[in-house]
Amino acid sequence: ITCRCGTLICYICKELITKQVGYNHFCQHPREPGQACPKKCRKCSLWTTTEEDDAQAVRVAKEAAIEDAKDENPEGIQ
Repeated sequence: ITCRCGTLICYICKELITKQVGYNHFCQHPREPGQACPKKCRKCSLWTTTEEDDAQAVRVAKEAAIEDAKDENPEGIQ
């Protein structure tokens, strides 16, 4: 996502994308359209559908929420 001020933010993980990082924020492995990264890297995908982007954003948010809950109550989360 590009803000009107010029700031770049990844739609999937909501990380700030600096000029130094640029496209290296995204998976660089070649793949067939609609397929997962063959190298199983954890970088965000640049070429996906809106549905795939939304599903990935939900996964990232879920993982972050679980980690936050574990930090707040380590014995309450499994």
